[in-house]
Amino acid sequence: MLRAEIGTDEDAVENGGLIAFLIAVEGVADPGAAQAAWHGLARIPPPVSLVGTSLLPRRFDHRRSEPEPEEPPRAVCVATMRGVPVTDVLVVRPWELYHLGMTIRLVSVPEWAERCIAEPVTMLGRDALALPRYEFFLSNGIADEFGVTLTAEGPQHCAVEQPILAPALDCPIQVRLAGHGREQVIEVAGVSGSGCARSTPAATR
Repeated sequence: MLRAEIGTDEDAVENGGLIAFLIAVEGVADPGAAQAAWHGLARIPPPVSLVGTSLLPRRFDHRRSEPEPEEPPRAVCVATMRGVPVTDVLVVRPWELYHLGMTIRLVSVPEWAERCIAEPVTMLGRDALALPRYEFFLSNGIADEFGVTLTAEGPQHCAVEQPILAPALDCPIQVRLAGHGREQVIEVAGVSGSGCARSTPAATR
């Protein structure tokens, strides 16, 4: 059965050694003949597939292959204050200057991207709430096989006074990739936002 299958293969000419082994197996009548056949099989150069429905490896056909879907770019953002991650509400005092750090991990960065822009979004004017805007050149980041890591720090100033127990202001972080005349807003994970609210003290989320 194996010999018949190989005989119908268009590449059977290249597998004369394997065909000769199968012919020898058909005539095996004693252990000596079987050992001689095994020795002949050992001289057949690889690759030889002995698993599956065919003894012959399949040639790669690029026409049958389908391109894998590209994974969309994503950013994982972690805000820090004095080196400590901001995990929930950031409490600040009005009229005082703070420095908000930002670490961004980019995953699946497209080839056209040259810069990364990250900024908290707020409905308040800069006279009331000044939040840092981070702009990175990807070439300055720390790259590995999984993505790029970017780190920076910027000033934050809050002049908003809210009543005690009033809800904090949400300032979600928006991340964009830019380069070669293109720009794309990408998905962000990590922190819910960064911003400022409350009187003394002020609270930021």
